[in-house]
Amino acid sequence: MQLAEKLYMLGLISYPRTETTQYSKNYDFKGTLNKFINENNDVKELMNNINENVLMLNEGINMGDHPPITPLRKIKKTKLTNNETRLYDLICNYYFASLSSDMSYDNIQYELNINNKTYKSTCSIIKEIGFSKFLPYEQKQFLKANEILKSNIIYEINNIGYEEKKIEDYITESELIEEMEKNHIGTDASMSVHIDNIVRRGYVKVDDERRLKPTKLGIALIEALETVEPEIVLPKNRATIEAFVKELADGKNNYENVMNFALNFYKKKYYNISGQVNKLQKIFAKYVN
Repeated sequence: MQLAEKLYMLGLISYPRTETTQYSKNYDFKGTLNKFINENNDVKELMNNINENVLMLNEGINMGDHPPITPLRKIKKTKLTNNETRLYDLICNYYFASLSSDMSYDNIQYELNINNKTYKSTCSIIKEIGFSKFLPYEQKQFLKANEILKSNIIYEINNIGYEEKKIEDYITESELIEEMEKNHIGTDASMSVHIDNIVRRGYVKVDDERRLKPTKLGIALIEALETVEPEIVLPKNRATIEAFVKELADGKNNYENVMNFALNFYKKKYYNISGQVNKLQKIFAKYVN
């Protein structure tokens, strides 16, 4: 968010703290694209093929706050740091992708018969590249056509190897954000702050692959809370509060009801936990050193 706010202050992107994903009916798509037509041939082609009437039917959600994040103008990238440049490019490419056609692909299932044993697998091949022209990493999950085995052909296997690799089952930051979105925990603007908080407080560490590994302190905290107050660690609790706040924002509930519900909800759990401090201490003691 700090990088995004820097880009906003420089006039390069629109206001970044927003959850709205739907363009307004009077948004000037071509006007914005026109500022980037010299970027590359793909943008020029997009400019020629764009249909603003169709774009009005695109899916999206209007959260009643600010418009979606879009690029506003070009700038010499030498004036930006490496991370600022990467974020700026990402926002530009997402904007171009959002105005592009869909990507289409075929799902293929194939079988291999080895020593009378059948092994099944599936893959996909891209038919129309669509929006992934601007987001090439979206294509990594798809195989290219020439990598798919042809049917009814006998293949000679020259070498067979077997390797067992232990995979640590830790989720990445992006995977955690996906789970937070599914469970309605936090907003687009606050999710990264929540993750930063658990890192700064020493509950998890981020490894080189951006996976979140729980520390002894984090494991002890979860075990302790699950022992004395299991419900407090469930995603539904935060989601329930978020839902009440949304009702307040939408005018479907009033401030007193929402505030009293939240205070009473956590007050009961606070008294329950504080009354079982001895249990908490015993659990934390197991993880010392």
